[in-house]
Amino acid sequence: MQMRGVLYFVIAVGLASVTGCGGISPTVPKGYKELVGDVVPLTGEVTLDGSPAQGLSVWVLNEKSMPQYLAKKDSGDQIRPFATGTFKADGTFQFTTLTAGDGLPAGNYIICFSKAIEAGTSNPEAEKFNALYAKPDTSKYKATLEKGKPVDLGKIELSTK
Repeated sequence: MQMRGVLYFVIAVGLASVTGCGGISPTVPKGYKELVGDVVPLTGEVTLDGSPAQGLSVWVLNEKSMPQYLAKKDSGDQIRPFATGTFKADGTFQFTTLTAGDGLPAGNYIICFSKAIEAGTSNPEAEKFNALYAKPDTSKYKATLEKGKPVDLGKIELSTK
């Protein structure tokens, strides 16, 4: 009999996690929207050697953060990106601040692309790619976001050759 009670409990917890709690939805923390302000969609499409980008990350650094980036770079520390975007299978990307795909706060951004390298390993292809595209101080990709003016960067063609 005791096993049946455990089984019912496990089923109830499983159903609750799948169905949610009747109308409660994820929300933005109170005051966050006011802190962030209006956001502006920033989208684009990336190809790598002619194919939709796979296995890449896209991230931005607000130009106001460039002095901190350079200071940390010179000291060997790493600076965290202002925000990271998400790629779809077709190579398009978007950024999310408050809701999926809504964009970033208005401002001037430097856009970078990177390939992950597992800690303690060597990946010459990823290292070469990151040397070309993952450095804010040498990135040629920039975007100015103004309230009410979505920005689509169009197609960005990256190459490892």
